[in-house]
Order: sequence, then C-alpha cells, then structure tokens
Amino acid sequence: MTARSSESQTIRIEPLQGWEPLKLDDIWKYRELLYYLIWRDLKVSYARTQLGIGWAILRPVLTMAMFTFIFGWLTQLPSDGIPYPLFVYSALLPWQLFARIVAGAGSSMIANENLLTKVYFPRLIAPLSITVTGVVDFVIGFAVLLGMMWYYQSPLTTAVWVLPGLVIVTLAAGLGVGLWIAALNVWCRDIGHAQPFLTQLWLFATPVIYPASLVPEGWRTWYALNPMVGVVEGFRKALLTTESQSDFMIVPSVMVAGLVLVSGLYFFRRTEQTIADAV
Repeated sequence: MTARSSESQTIRIEPLQGWEPLKLDDIWKYRELLYYLIWRDLKVSYARTQLGIGWAILRPVLTMAMFTFIFGWLTQLPSDGIPYPLFVYSALLPWQLFARIVAGAGSSMIANENLLTKVYFPRLIAPLSITVTGVVDFVIGFAVLLGMMWYYQSPLTTAVWVLPGLVIVTLAAGLGVGLWIAALNVWCRDIGHAQPFLTQLWLFATPVIYPASLVPEGWRTWYALNPMVGVVEGFRKALLTTESQSDFMIVPSVMVAGLVLVSGLYFFRRTEQTIADAV
C-alpha cells in the first residue's frame, strides 16, 4: 500500500496588471461567506435595540420631518407643486441608500480586520455585503413612501417601471465610491474621518431639499455629472409627476455611475494584495 502525500494549497493574491479581468466569478465561489456576512450585517445593524428594524423607518421619517420644518416651512423652498414632505421623502430614500453603501463599503476593510488577516476570501465580498443590506432598509422605507402617497392622494404614474433601473444606478454609484474609500482608508485613516463630512456636503449638492429647476440652466449639464442628481430627479418624476424623464440628467448620471463603479473595482483589485498587511 503506497502512502499518498498531501499538499497544502497556496493562494497568491496578486494586483491587477493593465486591464486584466476582474475575476468576479470568485464571488460565486465564496457565496456562502457572502450570505453569512449579509446576515451578520443585518443582525448587527439592529442588535440590542428596542426598535430593531423600525430604525429603517424612523431615520428617513425624522430626517424628512426636520427638512420639512426648516426648508419647507421656515425657508419655504419650492417643491414643484408636490407636498413638501412627499417631495423630500421621495428623494431621501435613494439618497440614504447611496449614503449607507458609501459609509458601509468605505469602512468594510477596517470593520473586517480580524477576518481579513486570518483567512483568504475575495475582499470585494465585504463591501458587497453592505450593498445588499442597504437594499433591505430601502425596501422598508419605500413601503412608508407608498403610505404617504396614499395619504396625499398621489397615485403611481406609468413611469414607475424605471425605478428598478434607478436603484441599480444608485447601487453602482454607492459601491463605486465606497470601493475607492475602502482602499484608500486602509492606508490613510483620515479618509474615513473625512467621509461623513464629504457625504453631508454631497447631500446639499444633490436636489434632495430643493428642485433641480433652481439650478441655473447654464450649469445644469455640469450639475448632472453628480450621479445622484439624475437618480433623485428620476425618482420624483417616476413616482409623483407626469413629466417625462430629463435625458440631460439621467444619461450623465448613468455614465458617471458606471465609470465610478468600474474604476472603483479596478482600483480596489489593484490594492487587494496589500490590504491585509496594511489594515
């Protein structure tokens, strides 16, 4: 009987060279870990809280109430004929989805430090799990929006079919920005400290509390390079008005979101080899 020697498998993580494939099929091979991280993030988000998943409703509702009081009642910003609470809440849903993905994905390498330094897995799984959990909060918040539309007697429009596409654009933009931050945050922790402040500034550069019609016409093309401009305006028009979608805002948003996602994926993969050492 001959003895059979067993050899241990060694996995070498190498940075991308040029425009090599991103090897996204590795995500499928480690899908069980992805499911685990999604379930863990969902539990951790609401662990030891009395309201639990009710925070997915309370956060956008309280933010909407504050914005309505300050900008709708005191400042009296226009809302294109839409009741201001509905005007703001319909924009807050995609915006908070974007902001949560950026924050979660951006800090995912630091948050999973113990896991990163002990076992190998595609590093992209960590920020990707945050993206999925953010969608859960979005779905819950969207149910509240439908209730508000019923209260204000605002029926769904025939353009509601574009909403899944706008959600995909939001996910692409949020994950792309989050991947850039995640890779940079490993080497410079100042990026993590600056991220909440920059996201807050980004909120005011997006038509959440005011309509895009207030932006001077000559600046609107440049303004639309903010990928969330087309998403927020698209949400409002698809849900609350009978106006057609503005191609000059939607098209730049889709293009910029795609560019940010692809560049974020490549930059993240190029730094993947050194993340475990630097974290």
